[in-house]
Amino acid sequence: STFRHPVLDLAIDFPADWMTWNAPDFVAATHPDGEVAVVLEIAGMDEEPLVAARRFAKGPGAAFGLLPRETLLAGRPGARAYGRGDGAALDVSWVAYGGRVYQISGTCPLADYERFQTDFIDVPLSLRELTPQERDEFEQEVLHVATAREGETLAQLTLRVGSLWDEETAAIANALEPGESLHAGQQLKLSVLRPYQVPPDPEEPAADGSSGDAEASGS
Repeated sequence: STFRHPVLDLAIDFPADWMTWNAPDFVAATHPDGEVAVVLEIAGMDEEPLVAARRFAKGPGAAFGLLPRETLLAGRPGARAYGRGDGAALDVSWVAYGGRVYQISGTCPLADYERFQTDFIDVPLSLRELTPQERDEFEQEVLHVATAREGETLAQLTLRVGSLWDEETAAIANALEPGESLHAGQQLKLSVLRPYQVPPDPEEPAADGSSGDAEASGS
């Protein structure tokens, strides 16, 4: 029920018994009855939350009569608005964090608003940066070039390096036959898990003064 993002350095908690999913442009959680939802998305960059809030209120939120007000949410600059329209309630928070404005929208049938009002405010209040332990838990699948030992089989090599591929997949990727013996020093590409590395910002120069988009070398 906790969404974590290593690049955005962000974590946010959704209600424990709700179903969650991660789409390219938003993260959402829905109550088991299917009529209540909370959606997290980016509403703006390098601007005040109230600016993003008023833009939404004049656009997608216009049907709900939203009147955003500036506030603090867990100590961060933010804005809040509540509205109703066509039998539904809309409760929206905007939070400034990490150079972005995050919009957290809660919607439910109007008759159920009192029941879910606390959830709609608890979610934006939970937005925070990742802990060091959470950052260390992220892993990514990468291609690793492994060096075989004399007489080692492909199955033994995949097991030794902890490859995510089975013998058949590794054989296909390296144009080999399953069960084929390898020779000392033979190099094969295998898929492995490694600690996640946040990619460099291409807009920022590297520590040595070069651009941040230089191609990384593999090992």
